[in-house]
Amino acid sequence: MRVFFRGKPGEWDELIGLARLTEFTSAYATPGTPKYSEMVQSTTERDRNRLRALRLLRYVHAGHDDMAAKKALSDAGQILFDDPQFQSVFVGAKSPREAARVLYPGYFTDEIKGARLAIHRTKHGEFIPVVRCPNMTTAMFVFAAFHGIETCLNCQKLFAVDAARPDGSSSERYCTAACGQRYRQKLYRLRRPRGQKSRKIRKERR
Repeated sequence: MRVFFRGKPGEWDELIGLARLTEFTSAYATPGTPKYSEMVQSTTERDRNRLRALRLLRYVHAGHDDMAAKKALSDAGQILFDDPQFQSVFVGAKSPREAARVLYPGYFTDEIKGARLAIHRTKHGEFIPVVRCPNMTTAMFVFAAFHGIETCLNCQKLFAVDAARPDGSSSERYCTAACGQRYRQKLYRLRRPRGQKSRKIRKERR
């Protein structure tokens, strides 16, 4: 589904006399591109943090690794809230997937409520259904809702799933292969029983 947002104030389509529409593509979520810089300037840090947290919640609900789900839920809580009391609710959730099931649709629905379905005429004269958004922020969330943007589980940066990456990575969980390796190491350390490292060190000293 193609996603469009209204252009900057003063930008008009002279042919139809309406505000010009710009298509939100994966380039807006690809770090290092001019459009990515435009996205950062046109959206607030709060909006981008909200999206990062929501994509983590989606992973919590869809994942099958309990330890990874708990960590992702904890990370989402730290991104969403500055108050340690609210963060602790995410950290101490007995059922991460149930928490994500409740939180994800509610938060996401609020962010895309300004979008609407419309018919768009292409340059080739075809009529297709598209999603029109009042601004880039709404377009960013709508584009992500169609799995176009994800949050790296390791560094928590937003990245476009279908955009080419410098290292050739194609993962939907990590922005680079290196981040994937670092995240798996984090999970390994979380799973390792406490005191295991210290016992190994004492054994080597004997």
